[in-house]
Amino acid sequence: MKFQSLFLCASAFTGGIVGASPSLATSKAAAASLATKTRIWSTTESSVTYYQFINPRKITLITTKTVTSYEPSVATLPTTVTEMVVSHVTWEDRISYSNGDRSTSITSFVATVPETWAVAKPQPTDLPAGTGAGAAELQCSEELNPGRPEAAADPLCTAHGLKTGCQGQCALRDNSWWCFEMHERDYTNAALRMGRACWGGNLEFRQLNTPCVVGDVGMACVPGQGLNTSWGAVNWEGPEAAG
Repeated sequence: MKFQSLFLCASAFTGGIVGASPSLATSKAAAASLATKTRIWSTTESSVTYYQFINPRKITLITTKTVTSYEPSVATLPTTVTEMVVSHVTWEDRISYSNGDRSTSITSFVATVPETWAVAKPQPTDLPAGTGAGAAELQCSEELNPGRPEAAADPLCTAHGLKTGCQGQCALRDNSWWCFEMHERDYTNAALRMGRACWGGNLEFRQLNTPCVVGDVGMACVPGQGLNTSWGAVNWEGPEAAG
């Protein structure tokens, strides 16, 4: 099970601060952790399977997921912070037999996972919050939208002979952009892909962990030519490549 998918739901929670405690994670470089915000997200799902001619006749599985994230506050932007995420998962199996007997078993586990985010201050040139990879601002067509210039390529992409694209805007928390620093194991979860990134014709991929800007096009989009349908994030470059 990928805890990252649970974590993203927790990070998207926009409710108030549930509690505060001493910092459980520290930010890098110049940023100092002032306090730890505790966010809690929980959900319960239920599924029922019926068997007509065999025992057991019915199996009910109830899955409860509770995620608690400890988010360090930062004093200086931009910076990189590590957020600790504690996931509690419980499975309850309720089995009904043809003779009327019933049994219940409960299995649970707790896992703590550190997640790294690049945090930046919003700028007037940034794309709006909630801009996804399939939004109109990022659609890849044969021509750019009339009157909208293409955004400047990121120097890091250019230096490595790669193109610049947007995977979808970063998450907006407390008036700051939070861009999830993804590893290869996370890429299959589209919700975790965010911010600008580099891509190349030989299936190269490199994260930038910076907010998308006005004029960005989607990943594998070549203005004037269309979408490169053969591209995929196979050959990772940069510090996340080995993780």
